[in-house]
Amino acid sequence: MNGNRFYQKVLVIALVLGLVAAAGAMAAEETITGTIMKNDSGMIIVSADDGSDYLVKGEDLSDMVGKTVKVTGTLSEEADAKSITVMSMEEIKE
Repeated sequence: MNGNRFYQKVLVIALVLGLVAAAGAMAAEETITGTIMKNDSGMIIVSADDGSDYLVKGEDLSDMVGKTVKVTGTLSEEADAKSITVMSMEEIKE
């Protein structure tokens, strides 16, 4: 009987870890297109083509201010502010 309880505990732990891993995978990468700008606070943002502004995290894009880019990363929203953690960025030449 004690052996069965051990295996039940191992199974429960494995299921919990699987759920945690699945939740992390849900933070899939997304791509937005817009213009790199500096806001009034001096923070770098992407002003997206859909009218949304995203605070840039994970990469210094200050040398790209004024340029149109395609940014891929993970999106998040905290305290009424959207942000993108940059995984890759490509300048769009006009």
